[in-house]
Amino acid sequence: MAKLYFKVGSDWEEVVRLRNEIAKLKQELMSMDGTQSPAAFKALNVQLAASNQRLDELVTNAAKAGAEMETGFKKVLLPLMKV
Repeated sequence: MAKLYFKVGSDWEEVVRLRNEIAKLKQELMSMDGTQSPAAFKALNVQLAASNQRLDELVTNAAKAGAEMETGFKKVLLPLMKV
């Protein structure tokens, strides 16, 4: 029986980097007194929001690609299986 192999490219390194950056930013924010330096506190919050948004984009794109692959496989393989 033939086997189907495929390779999926991803932004895995960026996902790992973002996850580490998000954890670091959260830790900094938890240890920071927002009343002492509100500008720095706000800057960290903005950076955290941007990192979370980028991570969400990567996850959403990966999910869409997976759904498209599944649909494509079904369109190609299911008719073959009925033969």
